[in-house]
Order: sequence, then structure tokens, then C-alpha cells
Amino acid sequence: MKVCFMSTSWVREKEILEELNQHVNLFFVMPYKPNGNYSITEVSDFCEQHKINHIIDDSRNHRARSFYRFKKDIKLISKIKKFKADVIYIETFGSPYFALLSRLLLGNKKVIIAIMDFKLHQRSAGTFKFSEKFYRYVQVSFFKYFQFFSHTQNKLFKKEYPKKKSFAIRLFLVDKDLHQHQKREPNDKVNFLFFGRVFYYKGVDILIKAANILANKHQGFKVTIAGNTKVWKEEYQPLIDEQSVFDLKIRFITKEELPDLFAEADYFIAPYREVTQSGPLLRAYNYDIIPIVSSEEGFVEYVEHNKTGFIFENEDENSLVGVMEKALLLGDIEKEKMLRNIDEFKKAEFDMQYVINKYIQMFKDVNGNLNKKLLQRNSYK
Repeated sequence: MKVCFMSTSWVREKEILEELNQHVNLFFVMPYKPNGNYSITEVSDFCEQHKINHIIDDSRNHRARSFYRFKKDIKLISKIKKFKADVIYIETFGSPYFALLSRLLLGNKKVIIAIMDFKLHQRSAGTFKFSEKFYRYVQVSFFKYFQFFSHTQNKLFKKEYPKKKSFAIRLFLVDKDLHQHQKREPNDKVNFLFFGRVFYYKGVDILIKAANILANKHQGFKVTIAGNTKVWKEEYQPLIDEQSVFDLKIRFITKEELPDLFAEADYFIAPYREVTQSGPLLRAYNYDIIPIVSSEEGFVEYVEHNKTGFIFENEDENSLVGVMEKALLLGDIEKEKMLRNIDEFKKAEFDMQYVINKYIQMFKDVNGNLNKKLLQRNSYK
């Protein structure tokens, strides 16, 4: 089977591509600079090493809506058409032109649109980006096949678009070599880690308020907040009462820093107001770190309270305080039991071959539906 796979999420896709390339005739397309702290050279070298046919187009130095991008997108789609793929998998459009041109020039009969967040997030209170709304409209209106990265998002989509075909294939554990990194020796301060870009929907303000309250009861902990935002001084810094319990890394975190950042954490904390699925949560699992998450369904799908992590009531800092306090007082035997539960969960749910088989079956289903329709059409001639 010939599969065109288009994405920029290199932190995840490099492992998917390596495995898929052993099962299908793969053509990888990256329409602009990769995300996840990787360079074009790293991506290209990886593809060459694994003999993956690929195109990497660095056009991020041009505005997404520029006419230059329009011309580049036409050329890129022309190359995709020449590959004559049985299935085209698109996780990113790259520009507003590409979304429309894909529908016009590639059609929708063999195209799968992968959507990370069907439920759009509020990056700041009460607002959504217009471009995200536009892309979402194009995606769901013009295409037939969709893939989501959690069962929660897939259920929301099916409820709203029952006549469209969708697949759910969960995210998997990234950075498979992390187990080689040594965790730090325990010390007298328990480290709660928040990692990721700081947006309103991620509830960092809830975490700060909870830490302020907890600091009046306990001193044996710190809260590490690692991630970038343009509004820290205006919106978040004024909320901090107990500066001594916070370790702030409010900046871009490079991939080279991630091993130490996670290895030094005792608990991963995700106070999100809303969630679709969480890459940082899976990275925490990969480091054998017990998670503390809000009661959003997207987290409950991955975390079982008191077994593979702790769950607190969404947007309730007092509930979060209670869970953090429980984590602080957790004994070694209880903690080891939870870590064993996490290990069993990982083995059952995140096996790479299991994930790859789901991708291959999805490609076969879409290609099979197309072939059936062609046979039916020919039978009427």
C-alpha cells in the first residue's frame, strides 16, 4: 500500500514513521519547519537513515496567507499527486490555502484528516483564534475520514457528525530512550512539575492558588512551572503569595532540557480546565512519574484515581490542595504500588506495535472503501 503521511509533529511522528516504513510504501511530507525543538537537518537525516521517501519544505519565514505560500502549496500538492498514494494522511495543513487546495486537487475519497483537538481550547480567557475556527470548518465540512488521538474526542465528533467516518488511535509514549536517564536521588522537597506552554485553559492560575494555600500547611515541597507565555508578569506573577515554593522557568524549554526536568520531578501536575489529550502526561508516564490531573474526561481516560495517579475536581483549587497534600504524605509502599500500576498500564495501552497495527488497519479500511466504490461504479457501466 502506498501511503502519503503529512505532518510537522516530529516529536511523535519519527517513531510512527520508522515503524510504518516497514509495512507500507511511505512518502513523508513536512510542509514547513518541524515543531518539537527539531531542525530540518535532523528530520532529513532521520529519513535518509531509514530510507523514507520525503519532502521537507521550510516556508515558515513567510506569512501563512502570503501568495508565496499559495504557490508553494500548489507545487507541494503536485508532488503528492505524482506519488499516486492509496491513502493520504494529513495531520497539519500548514496554511489556509493548503486546506482548500487539498480538497480541490486531492479530493476526499482517500484523505484522512487527523485532528488533535476537536474541541478548541481557549488560549486566553473567553477567546478562540479565528484561524483555528476556519481550519476546523474546512476540515469537518470538506472531508470524509478523520482520526482522533483519544476516545473522548472521537465520541464528541461522532455525536456532532454521525454520518462521517472516524477512527480513534491514542497518542503513545514518546522519547522511548528516556528510561536510560537516571532519576535524581530523593531529597527533603517533593517536586510538583507543570510543563508546557502556559495558556488559560491549562489552569496554571489554579495551580498557583493551590500552592499558596498548601504553603501555609507544609514547607516540604516546591512547584516547578516550566513553559513559555507572553503574559506571565501581567496575569500569573501577581497571583503568587509564597515565592519560595515556586521554581519558575518561564521560557522556551529545549528538548535537551527535558530529561533533567522530568527526572527531577516527583509528581507531574496538569490543572487543565479542559483537555483533549496530553502529550506531557504521556511523557510523565514514560518517566514513571505519578500524575495529578483535573477531572476532565480527557484525563480520566488515562488516569485512574488512587491507582495510576490522582484526580481533583476541575477548577477547584481546594480540591487540588487536598490531592497535593495526599501526594506529599504518600508512603514509599503506596508510591511503589502506584508506579507498578503505571507500568502495567503502559504495557497494556502503549505498545508501539499495537499502535502501528491500528494505523495500518485504518489505512486499509479507507483504501478498501475506495476500492469497493470503484468496483460498484464499474459494475454499473
